[in-house]
Amino acid sequence: MKGKIRMSMELSKVYISYKHDSKYDGELDSIKKGLQNNGIGFSIDQTSLGYKDDIEEYEKEIGQADRVIMIITPGYFKSLACMFEMTQIFKHGRVEERVFPIVDMGYIPRNGDGLSQIKKFWQSEKKKKAQELAKESGNSRFRITEIKKIDNIICQLDDLWQFIVHVNTGSIDELTKDDAAMLIVALKKSLPTPLVDREMNGSSLMSADTKPTTPRAVSQYGDKSIYIENNSGDIIIN
Repeated sequence: MKGKIRMSMELSKVYISYKHDSKYDGELDSIKKGLQNNGIGFSIDQTSLGYKDDIEEYEKEIGQADRVIMIITPGYFKSLACMFEMTQIFKHGRVEERVFPIVDMGYIPRNGDGLSQIKKFWQSEKKKKAQELAKESGNSRFRITEIKKIDNIICQLDDLWQFIVHVNTGSIDELTKDDAAMLIVALKKSLPTPLVDREMNGSSLMSADTKPTTPRAVSQYGDKSIYIENNSGDIIIN
């Protein structure tokens, strides 16, 4: 008989989307330490991007992630790379479920005036890129790609603003103190309900609620017997 019994209650790898800024190094370290202490795998460009890796592909990977911590700061709003990550995150939907925002707006008003301010910034950036493209006779694929990214940023800004203005994010100090304890609690609450999958010849799928809790034993005709009780990991029977 061949089969596999698997009980799963794991948090998928968490990605961190942020703008490099030494001002927030302490908060970033607290988040990483909290994730590590709680056995939650995470991906951040500092350690996940290797030599010659494709940066844009990694940004797209962040956009598709099941869980993303977005550290939204004034510098984040004005970074083409960060805002491209934002467009990818929103492109894949379920933002309320997938995204855990940590917001420090700084000098940017957390209202319609702030939205107008950021839109004007990107509209100005688009104009600059278009002028640079014209000087290059319109033949620069790199400039064209930049302009397309900015167009997507401008189109997505209302959704981003709706999210960060209407969702209670608390303060960055509260979310990152004590090794980001409050953030870790929120991440753990997003865990799926434990499930038991059974893939055995002739057996049916059994849920955690209906699974027998009596001790299980496997007898072997040989020198030793095998006894298994209260197992919560993988049991492979060959």
